[in-house]
This record gives sequence, C-alpha cells and structure tokens, in this order.
Amino acid sequence: AVNLAASVGIAVEFSVHLVHAFLRARGPPARRAARAFAGVGSAVFSGIAVTKLLGVSVLALAHSRIFVVYYFRMYFALVLAGSLYGLLLLPVLLVAFMGDTKHAGETVDAGDE
Repeated sequence: AVNLAASVGIAVEFSVHLVHAFLRARGPPARRAARAFAGVGSAVFSGIAVTKLLGVSVLALAHSRIFVVYYFRMYFALVLAGSLYGLLLLPVLLVAFMGDTKHAGETVDAGDE
C-alpha cells in the first residue's frame, strides 16, 4: 500500500507542473508545449528528479537486502520512469491529444459560466 501511494504521488508530482504550464500557455499546441517545458522543465528535472534520485541512492548502501531490493530498486525505477514520462512522453501526448483548444491559456471566472 505504501509503495502504491508513493508511485501515484511521484507520477502526479512529475506531471502536474508541466500540464499546468501547458494549460496556461497560449498559442498552438506545439508552442504551448515548448513554453511549458522551457518554463518548468528544468525545475522539474533539477528540483524533483535529481533530488529524488540522490535521496534514493542512499538506500543502495544499506546492508539489508530487503532495503536494497524493495526500496532502492523500486523507488529508483519509479523516479526514473516518472521523470522519463513527465519530461519526454507527456509533452508529446499533450500536443497530440490536447489539440487546439478554443480558449487556450484563458481562465474562466465563476460568474462567466
């Protein structure tokens, strides 16, 4: 249960920043993805991916095999997969499936609905 919760949290953490920046950007989808990636890509990579990989790498030095197998390997794979998904695959999926939205980047006030 703990590993499942951690994997969901890591997946959300890697994707939410980029999706939010994409939805706030204006222009065609490819430009919106480029702007979103330029705006938050480095922060996601250095602030989330690198720090998590460094934090998890300490577990590789554990003397207990259970920590190495069930925590280090699993969390290392989760962080690696999450960062690859969030930084490589997600921008492509946003461009492919979000398409041209009519009011890209515009916020809707509650009174305007």
